[in-house]
Amino acid sequence: MNDRDLVKRICEGDENSFRLLVEKYQDIVFRTCYGFLKNVEDSEDLTQDVFIKVYRKIQDFRGDSEFSTWLYRIAVNMSINVLRQNKRRKLFENIENVIFSAGKNNQNSLIDVSVEEQFEKKQYENAINAAIDELPTNQKTAFIFHKYDDLSQIEIANIMNTSVSAVESLIHRAKQNLQNKLISVYKGNK
Repeated sequence: MNDRDLVKRICEGDENSFRLLVEKYQDIVFRTCYGFLKNVEDSEDLTQDVFIKVYRKIQDFRGDSEFSTWLYRIAVNMSINVLRQNKRRKLFENIENVIFSAGKNNQNSLIDVSVEEQFEKKQYENAINAAIDELPTNQKTAFIFHKYDDLSQIEIANIMNTSVSAVESLIHRAKQNLQNKLISVYKGNK
C-alpha cells in the first residue's frame, strides 16, 4: 500500500494504517531528529511528538509533494524549534554527562587513563556537535539529511524546496565551515 492510500485511510479513521505509516517512517524521523539534537532520549521523545503532530495534521496534507517530504519538513521544523528552546539546557546536560561518566568510570583509580581518553573523546564529539549546531540552518539541514539520513541530493532538494545545485552548494559550504571550525578547535587543544 502506498503512502497516499495510507493517508487516505488514516483520514477516514483507520488507526491501523497510521500504525503502518509510523512503522515505515519511525527510524527515518528518529535519525533526522537525532541529527539535530544529538541525544537519543530527546530524539525518541521528539519522534513521538512528530507523529502526534502528523496524526493531528494529516487532514492538512494536500498531496502537492510526497508524504515523506511533508513528514521530513515537520521533523526538521520541530527539531529546530527544540534546539532554539533548549540550547542552553543542552550545553549543561552535555557537561554533566561527561562529568558523570568520568566519575562513574573513575571508581577505580587504575582507570584514570581511560577516563582521560573518554573525556577527550567526549570533548571532540561535543566540538563536532557544536560545529554542526553553529552552521546556518539551511547548511545544517542539508548536511544532516546527507550524512545522517543518507538522502540523495534530489530528495534533499525536494524536502528543502530548492534546487539540486543549491543543495550541492549547501553541503559543500557546510563541509568547509565544519572543517574550518574543527581545525581551529584541534589547533587550540594542542
